[in-house]
Amino acid sequence: MFRKDDGRRYPPGTDRSQTDVYCKIMTITPEIAKEMLSFNTKRNRTLKKNFINSTAAAIKRGAWVINSNGIGFDTHHNLTDGQNRLNAIILAGRPVRSIVAYNLPPRAFVTTDNGTKRSYADIANICGYDYSKLVGAAANLLYRYTHGSFRHTTMPTNDQVEALLSNCPGLAHSAKVAAQVVHVLPPSIGTFCHYIFSEKDADDADLFYEGLRSGAGLPVNDPILALRNKMFQNKGSVAKLQQHYIIAITIKAWNAWRNNKKLQVLRWSPKTGESFPRPI
Repeated sequence: MFRKDDGRRYPPGTDRSQTDVYCKIMTITPEIAKEMLSFNTKRNRTLKKNFINSTAAAIKRGAWVINSNGIGFDTHHNLTDGQNRLNAIILAGRPVRSIVAYNLPPRAFVTTDNGTKRSYADIANICGYDYSKLVGAAANLLYRYTHGSFRHTTMPTNDQVEALLSNCPGLAHSAKVAAQVVHVLPPSIGTFCHYIFSEKDADDADLFYEGLRSGAGLPVNDPILALRNKMFQNKGSVAKLQQHYIIAITIKAWNAWRNNKKLQVLRWSPKTGESFPRPI
């Protein structure tokens, strides 16, 4: 299908009249992707299965758009860049528009993908949020929380974070409030928890965090004081509490405070079958 009149095979889209590096925009079907991958004859990097799966999912839901990342072939027609994206197209079973570069120097792979991956904070900043680092990290937690797990296997893609941020403008206020209690709670957890508390009662969430911030006038059995003490104890401990544990005890303190329940000792015991708490 992709043989020229000299009987040799060339990558799809090759223009033999070109002698220097050139690029074109192509619609790459799963069939073309398979043909392009057949030129992956030189040693390439190990396939990134998580990237392939997340990119294929984005393609299927229509969230994938053309960008500056593309497919690359060198002067010997070897595939030098794009093997993961091509595999994602095949997995998705749908065509994708992409930039394709040809006649790259054989050593182009040395400088390929040396840039910094766009972070969740970058996405939040692009979306116009102040406190973008806090908002981006909290959006990651919120996505994993709503999908039922804080495990890293449920990490969202950048387009999923962008969609979440567009639907959760309250994260802006939550980040501003959480920035005032960083001496108590890690900022990402503080932002995330304030947001899910605000969905239950915005005024109570602000009051709860004001108690966390100052600690002024808190009685001995106040759940807010119990959380403050637990977190200050954690700061001085060699064995630090894990992220999901801190979130759990913060939610437990909130629930107890909302129920006017006295509390001196704050703990969460998943090993004994205690389920992950949900805010009330």
